[in-house]
Amino acid sequence: MAQKVIRIGNSLGVTIAPEVARAYGLELGSTVVVEPTKEGLLVQPATIRPGLSLRQKTMVKDLIKRHRSVLDALARDERP
Repeated sequence: MAQKVIRIGNSLGVTIAPEVARAYGLELGSTVVVEPTKEGLLVQPATIRPGLSLRQKTMVKDLIKRHRSVLDALARDERP
């Protein structure tokens, strides 16, 4: 299926026909990966990993709380 490249703001884009979007589960706001290959450009739906669980979020917050001074020093590019 041939598509024209169009201008979208300062970028370029290609439209996806509704039947193709449906076939691949794409909808407005979906994320796709565009990769150059030897054959051309590969466009495919992105695999999005789910966010952190409540337990994982609690662990991260605890880690940040315990090591705040070190993290702040690293953010300032200093040694603690």
